[in-house]
Amino acid sequence: MGISETGRPKPPMYFPTGRGRFRRRSRPLRRSPPQNQTHFKECGRKDQPPTISRFTAKGKSLYVFVMGWPGKETSIAGLGTVSEQQPGTVHNVEVFGHKGKLTWTQDAAALKVEIPGGKPCDYAVALKVALG
Repeated sequence: MGISETGRPKPPMYFPTGRGRFRRRSRPLRRSPPQNQTHFKECGRKDQPPTISRFTAKGKSLYVFVMGWPGKETSIAGLGTVSEQQPGTVHNVEVFGHKGKLTWTQDAAALKVEIPGGKPCDYAVALKVALG
């Protein structure tokens, strides 16, 4: 592997095929942007309102990341009983970084969760929602 004029190592021109042979690379590898170039990073944004949420799921659990500090209560409209997403019945809600029971209600409009005092972090509040 050689060194380019920028001081970075050059990618190899040949790569293994897995059969004991090497094949020539048809196009150069893409490089990640330099550190001084601006690009989108969600963790650097402090101006997000608590109405913006991100979701991911695993099994029957839905993980909700409320992007701003909601204060005493957060409302998640996508988890209402008659929402477009049809989430089903919520059985339990937990906040990461908090041990203890939460007060929450699910109605036709939204899932409303009372957030315990004290920020777990500066960026988001993470909820684990157990669906039925």
